[in-house]
Amino acid sequence: MSARIEGTNQDKESYGRSRFHIECEMKERRRGTRIRAYKGARIIFNNGRSTIDCVVVDQSRSGARLRVASSRDIPDAFDLLLVGEDIIRPCRVVWRTVHALGIAFQDKAVVKR
Repeated sequence: MSARIEGTNQDKESYGRSRFHIECEMKERRRGTRIRAYKGARIIFNNGRSTIDCVVVDQSRSGARLRVASSRDIPDAFDLLLVGEDIIRPCRVVWRTVHALGIAFQDKAVVKR
C-alpha cells in the first residue's frame, strides 16, 4: 500500500498523474482490441418504435463504447443500427455512465434491407 500525501486524497505513487493515466495502467479486461470509430448510430428498442441517436466512439469485434446524450432511458438490451452501413447488431449493456455505454454484441450482424 502506498503512503498518502498529507493533506490530500492522493498516494505518492499517483501524485501528479491524471485519472486518465491511472486508468490506462489498469488491467485490460476486453477480449479484443478497440479501434476508434466515431460512427453515427441509432439505438433501437421497444420493438422498433423507439430510437436514440448515439456515436460509436470505439469498437472491437465483440463490442463497442457508445456516447449518448443520456443513458437513463436506454434498456439493457437493444439493437444498434450503424448509420450509412445499414447493419443492425443485437447488443447488451455491460456498463453505463451518464453519457456513455459499454456494449457487447450478442449475435451476428443483420443487414437492413
